[in-house]
Amino acid sequence: MVAYAQAWHWTDPVRSVPEALRVLRPGGVLALWWNQADVRVPWVAAEEDRLAPFTRGFPTTVAESFAPFPVRVATREITWSRRITVEEHIRNLGTHSHFVVMDSAERAELLDANRTALARLFPVGELDEPYRCGLTVVHARPDREVRQA
Repeated sequence: MVAYAQAWHWTDPVRSVPEALRVLRPGGVLALWWNQADVRVPWVAAEEDRLAPFTRGFPTTVAESFAPFPVRVATREITWSRRITVEEHIRNLGTHSHFVVMDSAERAELLDANRTALARLFPVGELDEPYRCGLTVVHARPDREVRQA
C-alpha cells in the first residue's frame, strides 16, 4: 500500500501517479485522502469566496489522473465537523499550503480580514467547522505493468 493523507496536492501528478503505481506490488493499492471545507454550508461558501483570489483550488477527486493507467479506482466521501473557536479556525487556515507560501504580511492581512468577517457571524466566538473527506483508492491490477507516460 502507498498512502497519501493530506499530502497528494504537494505532488506533481504527471510524475507522482506513474511513480506511485510503479512501486506498488501487483494487487497493491494507492490510497489518497484529504479534508476540504464543506462549501455546501453557507458561511463556508462565503469564506471560500473571500479567500479564493489568494488560494488555488485542489480537486475533490483525482480519479481522472488515473484514467490512462491499468487500474481500478474507487472513491468515497465522509462528512464530519468539529466545534472550535474562530481563533482556532483562523490558526488552522494559516497552516494550509496556499497560505504558508504567501508573503507573511499579506497572509496576516488576509487572515485578519477573515477573522473580522467570522467574528460578525459568530459573536460568541465558536463555530461548527464542516468538512468533506474525500478518499480515492486505486487498485493496481495483478498483471499490470505501469509505464511512465
